[in-house]
Amino acid sequence: MAENTRIAQHNGPIVLPSQDALGAAYQQGLQEALFSNRLMIAPRRIRDLAHDEALFALEMLRSADNAQARVRERGQRLAEQGLGLNSVLNLCAALRRVLLDEPNRNGLFDSALDAVDKFAHALLEGYMAACQEEVRREQQRTLAAYQRSTTTW
Repeated sequence: MAENTRIAQHNGPIVLPSQDALGAAYQQGLQEALFSNRLMIAPRRIRDLAHDEALFALEMLRSADNAQARVRERGQRLAEQGLGLNSVLNLCAALRRVLLDEPNRNGLFDSALDAVDKFAHALLEGYMAACQEEVRREQQRTLAAYQRSTTTW
């Protein structure tokens, strides 16, 4: 089971993209999904967000320690910041596209794919957990408001 607890534990070394390359891919993915976010994210903030997320992803992919918990927390944070599902899916797709570029096609494909899948799985797991928690809180607020409205009559 230990192989499922680490993002960077894969079948062999992989070639990581530059932060600039991943940041540019992330920025494009975020811009494509700009209007699908739950909260409006200023277009000028997209570049900074893409840069921060690229830095985090590369750090986690380089990490030799247990990183899935940190990636899940990051997914939760993205949900709390108001990113929509399409934005998060675009980040995962951009990571896959950039990481599986030419250097990793020469015998490292399986390792690179494994690393991307583990990262994306943990990120989406955290994101969805935070979304479900927000729905639960909203249901509680709605129930409380309904109960208040029915007891005053």
